[in-house]
Amino acid sequence: MGYRHLDSQNITPTFPFGHGLSYTTFDYGNLSISPATILTTGTVTVTLNLTNTGSYTGAETVQLYLGFHQRPANHPDS
Repeated sequence: MGYRHLDSQNITPTFPFGHGLSYTTFDYGNLSISPATILTTGTVTVTLNLTNTGSYTGAETVQLYLGFHQRPANHPDS
């Protein structure tokens, strides 16, 4: 649903997107992307180390965002 629904219904979210609700902290390290050159087909493997650096037990969701440097000719927005 996201913010579009909230905006259309004039609803103020309890916690805005990105508002950290954790009582602990995390460290991301050793990011690795393989292969180094990414083709338009095939498999890409992304790995990293996630460490709880805070005083409390917690959970973290790792998010990966992708983007195209060059839009393919058959992309719907072309």
